[in-house]
Amino acid sequence: MDNLHLSRLQKNVIFGVFIFFTLLVFYAIFNISETSGKYNLTVTVIPSDATITINGIRSSSVASLYPGVYSVTVTRDGFTTDTQAVDLSHNLTISSYLAPVSDVAKKWAQGNASAYPEDFDYTTGQQPILAQLPDSNLIYSISADSSATSENPPRITIDSLPGYYNAPIDRIRSMGFDPENYVYTFKFGNPFK
Repeated sequence: MDNLHLSRLQKNVIFGVFIFFTLLVFYAIFNISETSGKYNLTVTVIPSDATITINGIRSSSVASLYPGVYSVTVTRDGFTTDTQAVDLSHNLTISSYLAPVSDVAKKWAQGNASAYPEDFDYTTGQQPILAQLPDSNLIYSISADSSATSENPPRITIDSLPGYYNAPIDRIRSMGFDPENYVYTFKFGNPFK
């Protein structure tokens, strides 16, 4: 008969486990309701200690936001300032590479040159791919969007016949650039015009 009765310690353990799981369920419900309908905007910055503001409010490098248009500004003393308009409709990662302006910033950039992507000239803030575009042949044309800035990877527009998108991507790779570093707009058009 004594085996059917729970000791005070056993009752406390069962009560504690019940409270833990109850709190866990409430936390999960709260977390799901807080993040539903939101997307993550990830901002990759160089230098990594630059200040990020979204619509004028200081932010971390990852922000959970509702869909919409946001103004993302990245600043650091001695470096250029970068502002981008972002239309957030899905999880998105943007990059902001600040070029040095002051002597101290230039010295920092020289010592941290490996932090910058290969296809970004930190001394001038230029994307070398911009000097090689537009590029075209009988199958495709590749151009940089007019909204490209010197601090950010340009949006590459590829105008090609359907089924021939590998050729322009291979061309970008053959120029010495990593195609994964760019955002693309694909168009179906006549490359002969």
